[in-house]
Amino acid sequence: LHHSNAGYQCFAQIYACTCEAAGGKSKVYEKVRNINEDRIIIVVDGAAFGPEIGKVMGYLKQSDKKCVLFAPESFEYLILEAGIISVPEKVLQETYLLADSCKYLSWEEFFTSYLIDSTADTIYRYSKSSLGGAYCTPGTLKRIVNTIPEQIRPE
Repeated sequence: LHHSNAGYQCFAQIYACTCEAAGGKSKVYEKVRNINEDRIIIVVDGAAFGPEIGKVMGYLKQSDKKCVLFAPESFEYLILEAGIISVPEKVLQETYLLADSCKYLSWEEFFTSYLIDSTADTIYRYSKSSLGGAYCTPGTLKRIVNTIPEQIRPE
């Protein structure tokens, strides 16, 4: 996993098996190489992981490991897509119209800012550094799980 904060905490709950943080996007390659498991799910922020993907995919093509790389735009995008809070469709479907590049360096920054602003005065107050308790309830986790491709959803 690329995440080590809120995203990692969430996926560690969703996948009750071994879940390890890579400690940053540039460390995913080494983490994958050093995992002694035959089956791996790698979860990364797609918006941030782009420059690293070639190296990781090159290794996986030569490896005997069965691996799925799940790269949603960002963890914050998954939360917004999960329908936990009300989000105008335009935010998710027409992000290019809203994520002003003068203000946001990436879509991940836009989604994070949107989520923080939208949840500031609610039980779903979002912090990138730590997953709030409201995100850890069975119903909320189920909504997040439903954003994960069916092939890699936990049972």
